[in-house]
Amino acid sequence: MLPEIKPVLSNHDIMVDSLTGIKVSALADKFAQMKLPAAKCVSGLLSAILQDTKERDDILSNLDFIIEMASHPKLGLKDILFSEALPSGKPGLQDFVHALIRHQISEKKIDADSLAKVQSKKLSDSKSPAEFILYCNAARTRSSTVVHNKNEYVDSCPICIENFKTSGKKVWFWRNYYLFGNHAPIVPNHLMITYKKHGLQSMDRQFIEDIIDLNFMFENSRPYFNRPGSLDKHRHVQAFSGKFPIEDIKLIPIGRTGVSEFAPNYPATGFVVEGKDKKKVSLFANKIMELCDSKQKQGSEQYIPFYLVFAKKDNIARVFIFPKFKWKANTFPKDINLYNGSPEGQKNNFIIIPASVETAGRGSTSDLSTFERMTYSDYCNVLKDTSVPTEELQFIRDAVLKGEYNPCTS
Repeated sequence: MLPEIKPVLSNHDIMVDSLTGIKVSALADKFAQMKLPAAKCVSGLLSAILQDTKERDDILSNLDFIIEMASHPKLGLKDILFSEALPSGKPGLQDFVHALIRHQISEKKIDADSLAKVQSKKLSDSKSPAEFILYCNAARTRSSTVVHNKNEYVDSCPICIENFKTSGKKVWFWRNYYLFGNHAPIVPNHLMITYKKHGLQSMDRQFIEDIIDLNFMFENSRPYFNRPGSLDKHRHVQAFSGKFPIEDIKLIPIGRTGVSEFAPNYPATGFVVEGKDKKKVSLFANKIMELCDSKQKQGSEQYIPFYLVFAKKDNIARVFIFPKFKWKANTFPKDINLYNGSPEGQKNNFIIIPASVETAGRGSTSDLSTFERMTYSDYCNVLKDTSVPTEELQFIRDAVLKGEYNPCTS
């Protein structure tokens, strides 16, 4: 062991002869061979990992990935993780996760070829409140994303950690989650944040708070949550790189609560909770979801309250909440003329699903003809058809204004 590594291990309460200490020592030797400042790299690496990762096996797994990455024939010293992030002594979660995605692209575990062929176009008109973006990834077929949804069968779920052990796919452990690149990405650094324990797709206050924290650890990423979706039986969040158009729309404050709703000119209805105190933001966001859920439990099947987009503005956390009408199995119409001539109740022949990212202004399809045909007006119709009418959301406004909860802003 390099003599300068022993005090680093001591500072992090790691025994020299422990398995963690042995792996760190091997990694330090590798850093020295790469002519990197070994002690500085190790100290920054351990500080970043141990800040949020507590389970021994998770820590060892993260260290194993760094060792493998350092020895990778195509990456190694060439990768910015080793040329910039680690030598700085202050690497962050984003550095490790993006390095993992680059590794998985190199190993053909992420379909970078189809990502390179993704097309996009902007949708707007002279009066639009936002400029929407539509993507087309022809390789992202419905069959490539839909999975078995039997909760009792862990081995049927492709995002369960057990299935990564034999597939060669890599993950990065963080708190009670593991992170990895989406195998069929729509945008660069399309990320999956998956709860370690296999279980029903759901959201609660602690989950919200964790994702708010995670969002501030990435410079240019926006987590989002869908329920239902193609992975209903395993709790997870995804993240897109870049902002969503909805972040710049006009909002109408509901008193001084820290909660606002979308202005009427936006084609979808919903709320945004924002503030500097993440605990209050998560509390209020969770309360709004509970209000929607209570409506559903009272006999109405119109609401699905778990569509969220996480954003930020400087040091202010923002959670966008989209109450929805009961899920429609399909989305954007294959035959636009038939769609336009159909009664409202029959407009169900869609092939774009208006979930969180679509409602926030960045939609996607795997069908090229749909991509080419879809207009701004069509996109707005998709959002309007599945959004709850504003008059039916009065019960949420009333509850927010009662002042039963602390405001998110001071």
